[in-house]
Amino acid sequence: DARAVALIAANAARCGVADRCMIVRANAVGALADDIGGPFDVVLADPPYDVPWIADALAAAARQLAPGGVIVLEHAWR
Repeated sequence: DARAVALIAANAARCGVADRCMIVRANAVGALADDIGGPFDVVLADPPYDVPWIADALAAAARQLAPGGVIVLEHAWR
């Protein structure tokens, strides 16, 4: 959602960390499979719920993490 990306960018700027953030609006598996400039300390992912490829997305995110990095994955409450 373009509105969510704009809000995230505004919040990063407000917190003074915009120069250290990369916001990627793309399919998680495809985006994380590429060399997108990692390693990253934090990967935030908000994929569609109940998708069969979530394990692939997590594995791709793990490959982009810096040592001691964290993946934050939003998921359905159920």
